[in-house]
Amino acid sequence: MPLKKKKKTRQKKEISGIAKIVSSAYNNYKKNKEQNKIKEIKLQKLEEKNSILKEKKELKIWEERLSKESNKIKLVKNKRKRN
Repeated sequence: MPLKKKKKTRQKKEISGIAKIVSSAYNNYKKNKEQNKIKEIKLQKLEEKNSILKEKKELKIWEERLSKESNKIKLVKNKRKRN
């Protein structure tokens, strides 16, 4: 009889050890998945920020071109008025 008890307790220990390993692995998986989501969100925000900055630069360039063109037009009009 004592042998059977030892066998059962040993099996219980093994099962509980396996359960701990599985739960630990699952927790690590969940943590990694959450970290990946956070990284993805940060990357998305960074890409959006970069695209906004790029658009701002392009708008600035267009504004400069327009102001130069308007200055040219003003000069031409002034020359015509003088002549």
